[in-house]
Amino acid sequence: DDQVKIRGYRIEPGEIEAALRSIEGIREAAVTVRTDSGEPELCAYIEGLERNEVRAQLERRLPGYMI
Repeated sequence: DDQVKIRGYRIEPGEIEAALRSIEGIREAAVTVRTDSGEPELCAYIEGLERNEVRAQLERRLPGYMI
């Protein structure tokens, strides 16, 4: 179980990685939790498309708190 709790939501980074990899044009994807600012936040590393293209597609596939 790789769940993390961010802003009160339990999230599995692997679920986000799977959604990213299902987007045509994404070659690689990894999701991790960063705490640089003190608060945990999700950080996705992708190869293949621009951030705005990916974000728009993820908004159709995942709930807002996972984006």
